[in-house]
Amino acid sequence: MGQPPKPVPAEATISSTMIEQHHLIERLLGRLTQAVLHMTAPEDRAASRRLLLRLRKNLYAHMDLEDGLLFREFESQSGLLEEGPTATLRREHEVLRGRLDELLAEWKTASVSALSRHLAAFGALYTDHCRREDVMYGICERLLSPEQSAKAKSLLQSRGSSAPTDSKRKPS
Repeated sequence: MGQPPKPVPAEATISSTMIEQHHLIERLLGRLTQAVLHMTAPEDRAASRRLLLRLRKNLYAHMDLEDGLLFREFESQSGLLEEGPTATLRREHEVLRGRLDELLAEWKTASVSALSRHLAAFGALYTDHCRREDVMYGICERLLSPEQSAKAKSLLQSRGSSAPTDSKRKPS
């Protein structure tokens, strides 16, 4: 296992923590892409698959917090349930989840070049998605009540193994 995630400092905002999670997920995606490019043996494919599983776990936990608290509160207060910016981001979450699930399904049999292309496309989609989310975080955070803000910070701290990690250690 990697190092346990560091607790969210008291002065960190939800927005800054969520943006940092984006960066950590992007670094994990970069490590995965490099691992795929260097796959030459079956054990390399197995190790890179473990990185993909870690990426999926981290990204899903991140999106669950967005969908379950930040975006929900924005939608509740703005009334923009079906066609607002968070509805678009939620639809993009479904696309990202679908792409990761497709990658996982084809991991054992796809060629290195096919996996690299799929990861590059996923990376471009994710980067574009993050730009929109980064703008929404401040808006969503301002709409949270003090209780909801405390809950979000607590969730960020308690995610432990679900929080994005950027351990350089090889998976066991």
